[in-house]
Amino acid sequence: QVWSASRDKSIIAHDAQTCQTLFSLGDQGAGVKALFSHSWYVWSFNMKNIKVYTAEGVWQAQVEEALKALKALEATKAAMEAEIQKEKANSHALGMKLREVEAEAERSKGELGKRIEDLEKQLAELQAALDTERAAHGQDSEGTAKALAERDARIKELEAMLAELTKAKTDLEAAKAALEAELEALRKKL
Repeated sequence: QVWSASRDKSIIAHDAQTCQTLFSLGDQGAGVKALFSHSWYVWSFNMKNIKVYTAEGVWQAQVEEALKALKALEATKAAMEAEIQKEKANSHALGMKLREVEAEAERSKGELGKRIEDLEKQLAELQAALDTERAAHGQDSEGTAKALAERDARIKELEAMLAELTKAKTDLEAAKAALEAELEALRKKL
């Protein structure tokens, strides 16, 4: 090792063969006036004080500091690997949940589609029955008042059922759209 000092208040150790900086003893509090090395000792004289360092002690302190940094790095690496494993598990769980939700959405979509078809069929049947009742009502102008009242009641009943089925169809279509939106949101989330 080769030691150097300067008026910038620092002492630096260099490798004797490569002249590369090994480490610095840091700020000495004042400009270094003289530096003397003997065996394992380094004497530093500056405007304020005299300091004696043992090169072996300084070297050991640097080695210990490097080991502490290495241990901290290894601990950080282990923590990051654990976090990565945790995120992989979370990702896998979210993927499984997404598949389940997609399957449920497909089942629900199929059920809702079938229900809508059934409602449309019932709606068409009721519309046909209503048209038949209206046609019969128009031809039977000679019927009694009681028969007319019964037909009017039947027509009102069919119209109410038609309105109810139309509302149910609208509600089912809205539920289907909401389910598709939820499925799309889950896909985007992953």
